[in-house]
Amino acid sequence: MPDDVLSLALMLASRAIRACIALIEVLGLRQNELVECRDSLVDWERALRIGGPSIELIAGAKGGRPRVIFILAEHRAAAYLAVVEMLAITDGGKGHPIREATSGGAAVDKFSKELAKIGIKGEYSCHSLRRRFALRQYRGYLYLGYQPRIALKRLALDLGHGEKRGRWVLNNYLINALTEEEMSPFARRGRPPKVKSS
Repeated sequence: MPDDVLSLALMLASRAIRACIALIEVLGLRQNELVECRDSLVDWERALRIGGPSIELIAGAKGGRPRVIFILAEHRAAAYLAVVEMLAITDGGKGHPIREATSGGAAVDKFSKELAKIGIKGEYSCHSLRRRFALRQYRGYLYLGYQPRIALKRLALDLGHGEKRGRWVLNNYLINALTEEEMSPFARRGRPPKVKSS
């Protein structure tokens, strides 16, 4: 999702929807993980306040598989502020991040409709916010000195797909955003990697 599309959406969004968008972008949450996050907010706030490098996602995790999300040092302040804002929106984690929703499924539907109203739909759907997180996270791992394939495994874990899904994560989250040079480590048997047209 381009910065200008996101900036316009944030200008049009309500405070609650801005808080939801911020959490997805800084933590890479799925929509159902977002709507269940209230049970984890207090623990996340504490972990980030004391300088922890990661948060544990339990409630709403796909397949019931908890995961640890590593937060790059340069993004921990933004992650902390996003969590604090969501705590305020949910009355300290007691309320629902998506107001007037009676269930997790209803909350996801309502959230999707609210995003569509502000232009986050189609090509720039909510999933594109996870792609923004993925690109930033992958490049951050490279900056820390991780080899590309290890960085991809770590990213797959952060996203909740498992370390063996690295190639799948590459093809579904990164391939349209990486440069040819960034794609070169993933060429197979000497063949140049395929880069999707944007």
